[in-house]
Amino acid sequence: MSLSDFESIQLGDVAKDGAGGVTKEELVAKWGKPISRSNSSFQNVQTELLTWNKVANADFTATFTVQLANKRVVQKAIQGLKVRRERQLTLDDYNAIQAGDTESDVVSRLGKPNGYSENILNGMVTKELSYTSDIKGQAGANFAVTVQNGQVTLKSQVNME
Repeated sequence: MSLSDFESIQLGDVAKDGAGGVTKEELVAKWGKPISRSNSSFQNVQTELLTWNKVANADFTATFTVQLANKRVVQKAIQGLKVRRERQLTLDDYNAIQAGDTESDVVSRLGKPNGYSENILNGMVTKELSYTSDIKGQAGANFAVTVQNGQVTLKSQVNME
């Protein structure tokens, strides 16, 4: 799976029982059997979490996951993407991200993230951009930026300098 393959996975709206999302059968037909799966129930809705590890341009721990509700994809995530940066990202770079910035503003300033997650709830698209490589700071330094309907609404960081 490539990033463009990941982006092409159609999500359903969580509040509409996954309507519009692709099915498990469609994913398995395209990507093969997942390496793991788990089932749970939330407010009388059966959910299933599927994980694959066939990720192109990624490190050996990379995965992509989907969560299904009513047999339709309602959330997707991909982690461990390799990204080449010309420089380390610093706490000043992180602090320059402001609420209301667009997703494209963030990516043009900081480069592509190492991971993405996305869902739709009541028509609102929420994405999280995860930056985990070339981060100046203590071991494990990273940060995430949450974007709702294209604009930054939240950010968090760990151990950055």
